[in-house]
Amino acid sequence: DHPEYNVWDAYEIYQEMMVDTTIPVNTDRVRHSWKGDWNHFNNGATGAVYYTEDAHYVWIPNGTSRLEATFTATEFDSDTGQAGALQLSIDLGEDGSNDAQGAGVRQSDSWYYDLEIDDSAWGKWAEFDISGQAITLFGFIEDIEFFESRVPYTVDVMLTLDLSESVDIQFEQRPDFYTDLNPTTPSEMYDDSMDGMLTFTKPAYDQAGVISLIEPKDSEEDGEDGGLFASIAQLFSDNPITMMFILLLILLAAGGAGYSMRNEKEEILMAVLEDDELEDDAS
Repeated sequence: DHPEYNVWDAYEIYQEMMVDTTIPVNTDRVRHSWKGDWNHFNNGATGAVYYTEDAHYVWIPNGTSRLEATFTATEFDSDTGQAGALQLSIDLGEDGSNDAQGAGVRQSDSWYYDLEIDDSAWGKWAEFDISGQAITLFGFIEDIEFFESRVPYTVDVMLTLDLSESVDIQFEQRPDFYTDLNPTTPSEMYDDSMDGMLTFTKPAYDQAGVISLIEPKDSEEDGEDGGLFASIAQLFSDNPITMMFILLLILLAAGGAGYSMRNEKEEILMAVLEDDELEDDAS
């Protein structure tokens, strides 16, 4: 334990621990998934309708040849009488277009999208957003003015990469969204010759270096006290006779001052007693 360390010391150590590390993986596919709630707020007084922001972003690495996305939403709820119809839009390169328009295939409660990716989308973000309509029949029972349609959903995105050349995935996280990519099971086209062709370069903790970064340190007060006593000790070591003589003079002076103060107090006390006796005799 090192109680002398504060939060800023810990943050400095944390920054020094983070180093860029390249990790090879034996796969040609990566994925990212997330959950959310699509909400529809209806203001009965004004008729205004409000929707939540559901945009999410996925990095498209160099060499990506295929994007598969599965969108699953709980559009029907018998308890609240809710019914809805939601769809997933995919904007490759964030150019404002919906590249998934008409590409979705309905599979039970899910929509499945399978898109071919070319190099125009490489090294860019793809924006995923949710749109649609929903109605809640029994919502007015709880709140006639602000009743809400709430549709939980999940999105699972899988990217397949062409490993005819080595591919390194490295990008900065968007501060407003969690956007990491993780390796997943290889595709049917993967073979052993592709092992190590895909790598991830990302910040990682250098746990082996933690011990070397944490060293005991003295506070400023301890440092000042240590410096004073160290200087006195050094003087005694260099000039023992002189320092002993000075110490003796200090002790004699202190003793003389104490003796003088004691005599002065005794004289004052005697004078007070004599005055009291004279007053008693006079009375």
